[in-house]
Amino acid sequence: MDNKKKIILALGLILILALLVLIIWQLKFGNQPVAPVVEVGNQFVPDASQSSSTPRDWEETDDRKAVPEGVIVPTMTTVVPDNLKEQIAVPTAVVPVVEGSSAQIRIFSIKAEADKFIPEKIIVNQGDTVHIEFTAVDKNYDFTLSGYNMKQTPQQGETKSLEFQALQDGDFIYYCSACGGLQSGPQGHIIVVK
Repeated sequence: MDNKKKIILALGLILILALLVLIIWQLKFGNQPVAPVVEVGNQFVPDASQSSSTPRDWEETDDRKAVPEGVIVPTMTTVVPDNLKEQIAVPTAVVPVVEGSSAQIRIFSIKAEADKFIPEKIIVNQGDTVHIEFTAVDKNYDFTLSGYNMKQTPQQGETKSLEFQALQDGDFIYYCSACGGLQSGPQGHIIVVK
């Protein structure tokens, strides 16, 4: 075999190896998120005991608390770390209400399973319209949001919708009244940031 054929064969092998490395790299790392990932703690909702809360002109109740300063409102492109995926809801869609307005329609999917809400925290801006697709997975649940006078009761395997405009700021607790209510049933939070 002459030198020209050897060079062509060597270049061909190098090209094939480079393609194999690229394919393996893509399979291993290709589905990694492009957006930054928050690694430590829960920076979406800072610990209220370690930060001040936003100013308010209302008194706290059992189902409405102050919002800590620095709460991050997730967008559709927000990447939530694996350890927070059952806690922080990322909207499945975000649509402007009207052009030029900061208010948006945010759509979320929440499920109730094994006596807990997944994900449990929905974070929106004051003025946003919140649309929740709520699914009862393993038994009958209800979604009670007394701060906004709302309740929806899907049967096992059923999905029902709730929608409201987040006009009042605060950290609102939602719960399953049929499962024990605020005292012992599953709970979640709808956090409306001022």
